[in-house]
Amino acid sequence: MAASRLPNEILEVISTSMVMADLRICSGVCRSWQTFFKFVLQRATVHLKFEVQLRMFFRRRSLHQVRQLRCKFPVAFEAGELSQLRRHCPLLEWIDFVPWGQPYDFSGWPQLQQIPPIRTRVELDCLLTSRHCRALHHLVLKDEPLLSLHARPSSLRSFGSLQHLELHGMMEALCDTMLRTMHASLPHLLHLVLSNLWLKSAEEDEEQQHSAEQGADALVLAPDLRSLKLNGSRVSSCWIAQLAHKYPGLDTLEFSSIEPLHSGSFGPALVKTIGQLPRLTSLKTNFFDWFHEPHAKMALDRMVGRLTQLELINVSVTPSFSSLIGIVQSHLTAATLKINHAPPSPPSPSFLSSLQYCARLTSLVIHATKDRYFFDSLLDQLTMLETLRLDNAELCLSGEAHAIPTRPHPLRSLTLEDVSFWPGILDGYVGHHCPGLIDLRLQSCAQVFLPTDTRAEIRIDLSRHSLRSVEINRLRPIVLTKANYHWRRYSSACSFSTAIFSLAQLETADETWWHIPTPGEQSHAVWTLSAKDIARVTSYRMTTHDWTQTTAMTREDWTSKENWEKDIPYGCVTLCCQSVAEFTYCDIEWA
Repeated sequence: MAASRLPNEILEVISTSMVMADLRICSGVCRSWQTFFKFVLQRATVHLKFEVQLRMFFRRRSLHQVRQLRCKFPVAFEAGELSQLRRHCPLLEWIDFVPWGQPYDFSGWPQLQQIPPIRTRVELDCLLTSRHCRALHHLVLKDEPLLSLHARPSSLRSFGSLQHLELHGMMEALCDTMLRTMHASLPHLLHLVLSNLWLKSAEEDEEQQHSAEQGADALVLAPDLRSLKLNGSRVSSCWIAQLAHKYPGLDTLEFSSIEPLHSGSFGPALVKTIGQLPRLTSLKTNFFDWFHEPHAKMALDRMVGRLTQLELINVSVTPSFSSLIGIVQSHLTAATLKINHAPPSPPSPSFLSSLQYCARLTSLVIHATKDRYFFDSLLDQLTMLETLRLDNAELCLSGEAHAIPTRPHPLRSLTLEDVSFWPGILDGYVGHHCPGLIDLRLQSCAQVFLPTDTRAEIRIDLSRHSLRSVEINRLRPIVLTKANYHWRRYSSACSFSTAIFSLAQLETADETWWHIPTPGEQSHAVWTLSAKDIARVTSYRMTTHDWTQTTAMTREDWTSKENWEKDIPYGCVTLCCQSVAEFTYCDIEWA
């Protein structure tokens, strides 16, 4: 029988015996399989942001296809809920949340690959005696379990399939002897995170000194390790100098908030090590200032041509920084820049001018400090950019003629977090010049309005777009109060007293939608889902943590409602697009 002729009942049985990686492979067999398994994959991962969602989650019964459960809040399971989760979600592969309360037993899921961080020795001992620990791919140990690991590092042999290991300590010493035993116990380990630890240098460890005398080959700890992240650890310059010999296969290296024991020699040792890693393609560091030194020239020359991802933390935009970007970023495809500016800061022409060297950049993340960026100029400089995220900034249009694109821009994903944006960006520029946009996320953003504006409609006009996902959290209007807008001071209160959200044609979907009125204002502040602009919504989540009244509304109930928008003509947020597959909306606020 041809694969395309198998009924959905048979495909359902097939899907229950597969992990998510195999489900993705099955989606490419034929067109009918692609439709079915895409439907399964859309429901395979569940994201919960508030505890009330978790309680609603437990009341549902059709959860047998859920493979990943991710909670963004501390979870204290009530009596029987973990057993209920085992019954309703037998195929779980990932459980990701912050445990709260008593230790939990995560046995009972034969395909489980990731569990929450292990915080106590009781949890670690329980896990070591479980027959499912060999199936784990991802493990995080914190505090007490790490002390237990010091006493018996060979106990990690129980996690024979582990690929990702995180050790979060309390400044315990971690010598090469322990690291060697750990890597020998975990032959498949590819990713290692060491946080808040003291990495002993060669002169502080006699065995390591003996290995150094035997040659570089004796220093090798794990030739197949691909990723190493050091966060908040105490590291000596000698340990850093030998890093390229310990882990010669590294392609990802991260130094975040580490404490150098010998600050004078640490910089040269770090730069030298980076230049000695032949496979390094991704680097994250907050020590980029050391690359200004003359001894860094050779390391920079070695990195050019192979470093594709760069994340810089707390850097200052200076002419020397721009020249360095010109050397390093000419081959970059992804970069994250956390700009260190003391607000208020002027526009950043030196930063924008440095982007002329980044013609191949496809992904850019900027963490600013209330800097102003011209959206059209940014995209004009980065003609191959597909993913853009901007945090803590102001976004406007320059209006310059050269910034108007002559051809469509390839931008596919736009994320704005804590950004004040001016009119003309989401209601004009993006819709006209970024036809390939499929993902939009607005987190704690605001649109700027002038005091003369009589209607504070935040309009997201993507009327020609078929979107994959839209997420809007805490979007609000703000009114400019000073004539000189360079001051960027806004009123603390907005005169627009009502807010609604508009969607469209939800009657074409088969989901249950949620109508959530504000407490005590059911007759006035109705948060609506209208039927004008969006042709099809297949997945919808509305989440809130402070509203108390939640009423379920079926599709039939929705079609009986009419003209809700006419009652609330001001202060609304409207999204116009052809379709959206997944929509998340949470807490529109009043400024």
